[in-house]
Amino acid sequence: MELREFDVCVYGATGFTGQRICKYLFEEHPEISVLVCGRNGDKLNALMKAYAADSKLNARVCVAAADQSEALCAAFGQCRVVLNAAGPYRYTGLNIIQAAISSGTHYLDLCGEPEFFDRALLAFDH
Repeated sequence: MELREFDVCVYGATGFTGQRICKYLFEEHPEISVLVCGRNGDKLNALMKAYAADSKLNARVCVAAADQSEALCAAFGQCRVVLNAAGPYRYTGLNIIQAAISSGTHYLDLCGEPEFFDRALLAFDH
């Protein structure tokens, strides 16, 4: 895989799980570069202020809604891995997976929704 600016994109970074993922990465693994991404710029900036105040961290905010495929592809194209924490996956998950595939970026999620899992396998398991 080619060199990319960020190691990880945490999509859905301002949600319950996304915040905890970001906090963990910032506090326990400051060497990992992180793109925090989601639909609400104000919440993303507040997250950065709360958890990433250390200017030595390589972290940045990216605003992109789950239905904005071009913005998602541009964001994900800067990252080695997308960690999708934005649920419910049945509403947004397929768009996020498609953007990761289109940008050539590895994808990981926390899916616990059998219906979404089945739909994703049918759509993308080639």
